[in-house]
Amino acid sequence: MEQLLQFARGPLFIMTFMFMMLGLLRLLVSQFVYMTGIISRAEGSDSPVEKAGISATGWFEPVRQLLKARPLFAIASIIWHIILIITPLLLVNHVMLWNRGLGINFPLALTLNRNVATALTVITIGLTLLLLIFRIGSKALREKSEPADFFLLILLAVPFVTGFFAGHPTISPMSYNSIMFLHILSAETIFVLIPLTKLAHAALWPFGSLSTYSYWVFPGVGVGKDSGELIGEEAGI
Repeated sequence: MEQLLQFARGPLFIMTFMFMMLGLLRLLVSQFVYMTGIISRAEGSDSPVEKAGISATGWFEPVRQLLKARPLFAIASIIWHIILIITPLLLVNHVMLWNRGLGINFPLALTLNRNVATALTVITIGLTLLLLIFRIGSKALREKSEPADFFLLILLAVPFVTGFFAGHPTISPMSYNSIMFLHILSAETIFVLIPLTKLAHAALWPFGSLSTYSYWVFPGVGVGKDSGELIGEEAGI
């Protein structure tokens, strides 16, 4: 188990992280090429380019609508997304892993201490259960959800659950090495799935919004084509 753990912390971490970055880069490049192609084929040269920056914030409109229709679900989802990103990025153990595995030098002074990280981990687990209950209990949300949505929601919680037990080995149902191996492996599984599933939308939303805007603003070229649809096609979803 110790050898597997070292492999997961070292070579496997680097491979899966690079796979994620290269996969996102591929999606980003394909979006950029498609968007510039539309612009080059557009009729005329006058375009409201200044509105493109505003378009990148278009993601807030569905959030605003959701806040009106289902405020509790919307607030829980927003908090969940924020903590989901901040906690793994700024946890001191993870920062040390980034620094060692990727050869960077992120200042440890900016990391989360153990107590704060534990609190955020517990909140994330609780919010994941709440969002899962919302998706199952709400007919509207349930009809819009696919099996992959439930799978990804549960998978995203696994690193937090295993991370909590790794930080509290006295109440862990498994040995430290076993729970830590599952923790690292689940996180690396997410690395691989990000460029292959709709998780890519979260990573590429600013560029995706600009792309969507370009498809609609230029007459006769790409009208009706949504950037999310393009990312979905590239990601195989």
